[in-house]
Amino acid sequence: MLDPIARHDFMATVLAAASADGVSVLLASHVLTELERVASYLVLLARGRVRLAGAVDDLLATHHQASLEELALTYLRETPAEVTK
Repeated sequence: MLDPIARHDFMATVLAAASADGVSVLLASHVLTELERVASYLVLLARGRVRLAGAVDDLLATHHQASLEELALTYLRETPAEVTK
């Protein structure tokens, strides 16, 4: 719920600290475009289950999607019957 400037500054600070310390950062967000800028690995949860997991670049290439948002929406829009297949 941060304004755009505060969100940008916060993300820059987190990523700089993570890089400097050599640690991973777990981000949970519904703002997929924001995650796409910074995420290298994605775990997509839907209906209480892991629906997709992997390196973002690999997932986009494998699923022939142009963006993380398109990829996630494909999985999130599946009906419950499709999810169990």
